[in-house]
Amino acid sequence: MCIRDRHGELQKAPERIFEMSRIFEEVQRRRGIRNGEEVLEFLQVFTPKQVLEHLLLTKSDEEKEQIVEFVNTVCSFREGYVPFLLETNKDYVPVLEQIILNEDETLRGLVPKALEKQLKLFYESVYSKSTGSKEETERWTKYLFHFLCDRETPIGLSSLRILRKVIELSVEENTWLLEDGAFRDLIDICLGHDDDVTRVRVMDLVIEVSNLSEAVFIQLLKYGLLDKAVDIYNSADLLTKLACVEILQKLGDTQWNRKYISESAVLKSLIKDAFNPHSEFYVQKNVAALLSKLISRGAIKLNDAIRKNFFGLLDACTQSRFREENEGAIEIVGYLGSTFEGLNMLLDRSAIFMRYLAFGLSTDINIKRKFLNSFAIIMSKEGTTPKQENKLAFVFSLLGSNSTSAVFNEDIEYASTTAGAFNYLFNLLLSPFDDLEIGALGILREIINYEFGLFEFTKQPKSLEYLVKSHAKSKTTFDMKNEIKEKMLNEDSKFRSAKWFGVFVNTMKEMIQQNKRAVFI
Repeated sequence: MCIRDRHGELQKAPERIFEMSRIFEEVQRRRGIRNGEEVLEFLQVFTPKQVLEHLLLTKSDEEKEQIVEFVNTVCSFREGYVPFLLETNKDYVPVLEQIILNEDETLRGLVPKALEKQLKLFYESVYSKSTGSKEETERWTKYLFHFLCDRETPIGLSSLRILRKVIELSVEENTWLLEDGAFRDLIDICLGHDDDVTRVRVMDLVIEVSNLSEAVFIQLLKYGLLDKAVDIYNSADLLTKLACVEILQKLGDTQWNRKYISESAVLKSLIKDAFNPHSEFYVQKNVAALLSKLISRGAIKLNDAIRKNFFGLLDACTQSRFREENEGAIEIVGYLGSTFEGLNMLLDRSAIFMRYLAFGLSTDINIKRKFLNSFAIIMSKEGTTPKQENKLAFVFSLLGSNSTSAVFNEDIEYASTTAGAFNYLFNLLLSPFDDLEIGALGILREIINYEFGLFEFTKQPKSLEYLVKSHAKSKTTFDMKNEIKEKMLNEDSKFRSAKWFGVFVNTMKEMIQQNKRAVFI
């Protein structure tokens, strides 16, 4: 039996000590539990209440860790998830609550981690309008926001993921939890929390869910939650501001949020911080990247003032000896270059653009990888127009070049100028480094969307050998190569009638048949 002290805390009785040893022995014996049937077998011997009471009483860290691990495994199965987490018995709930409110991180971290195992089941049991009860909804909402405010990052982030999913599922069910005043009030309270880490987590939650649908966005705006979340960026604390920059970039993901940020009062602060030479560089770099992303998606106009500021920042960062500043320049150029206006701007300042291209020749693999990802964004068809193809062909022809300047000519004959770029690309495709091959495949995947890219790639002696016969280094490269092959095999444009393309496709089909058993290693 269990006894309690005058504060209501569980205490050990002799019978309880014997029971605890049996629970731990049973847990050790069943650590490799494999299915719901085995969970039910365990629950015929010991109840969830007995297991959690053991956790509250044991002083052994080893026992705590093993039992927590066991409960997490059990909660992977519905047969364990429901009785351990969703039981509403009045004798069980206080024991679960002692775990949730416990000072021991190992104990209180058990519940959010276990909840993540089956979030749809959790939502349906607690929050669904058809099956959830108001009492349970309010109880679990308080628990989740309690976890969100936890001082330990893993617990707080776990709760953030749970809340995000719960809200997402409520939107899919055509309900919106903001209509629940208690839920809404807890978001509001946490946005004003004394702890900056908590405020940033809630800011992340609000901005993430604002991207779910325009209806959700309107609700957040209606109750002032989005404005309050975005305003956290104006914190005087540097670390808070840095965290906010990362989150604010998510506002570029939907049309309604791009419009919102472009009209928001915080935009003035962003522009000031991006181009203020006295700003902390990490803030400056990330805010400038956010602005370039917003420009690339049409949320902000690239006016003369912003253009001039970008030139100053990129001129300094592309010449810097600090890697962080180089990486910032690479990211910003990628987003700017993905737009018609931005690419024109960069080509007008060829010295900056050629220094950017020189990062593609860096011996620093991290710099080169970032460059390849950035260059793929520039070559992306999304956001560009057919009129840009000759300009994009010219930009591609500069890949791998160590020239210090270049002048774009509208009448340039691109077909005879891409040999060096393809040599550079194939050196990376055949590189022993998986990251570099993935970066090169990202560029290849973009350029075959254009006539110049498709035409020139099929002329390369190594193209068929690489696509069909070479082994992939990873699942990612395997999938990317297959995506490119599928694109070329299913090409139904004017290229299908071109003799050169037909020969290439037919040869590829024959080689694929001969290599059907090829696998990635």
